[in-house]
Amino acid sequence: RQSRSTLRLPLADCRNGARACQEEIFDPVATIIPFGAALRIANDSEYGLAGYIWTDWQQTAHYVNYRLQVAMIWINASFIPKRASLHCR
Repeated sequence: RQSRSTLRLPLADCRNGARACQEEIFDPVATIIPFGAALRIANDSEYGLAGYIWTDWQQTAHYVNYRLQVAMIWINASFIPKRASLHCR
């Protein structure tokens, strides 16, 4: 029996014009981008609702936070809505 899930290998050396760098992907895919280019690529996207920073260094988090052009940003966390906020009153 064949599994329904598929394993996607990370994409190495992604360029700014690559679809994986411009669109939101709903598959387990990771783009591997040099840190120096990551901010430029992120800010060059026509999208920019949310950003996530995962790092062990507070200085890095603050550096990226002030340079990333997004509406919302999480540091070492992801957005998890409260159950009550999902219901309209």
